[in-house]
Amino acid sequence: MAVKRCADKTNTVGVAIVDLDTKKFYMGEIPDDDYYSNLEAIIVQKSPKECLLPAEYLNENKNKIVTV
Repeated sequence: MAVKRCADKTNTVGVAIVDLDTKKFYMGEIPDDDYYSNLEAIIVQKSPKECLLPAEYLNENKNKIVTV
């Protein structure tokens, strides 16, 4: 799973998921709230083994996506 916040849209998140069991690739943008509840729901449903985030997310203070 890879996650990136869209720069031009507030609280819109780009998500890419690779399912190795079915050999399918999913990607899209999802609108979300200030707590990233929709992103959290996708993470719970898909149970990814790893999640890739851009390096700048680790440098930002109090980044809500990293805490999800």
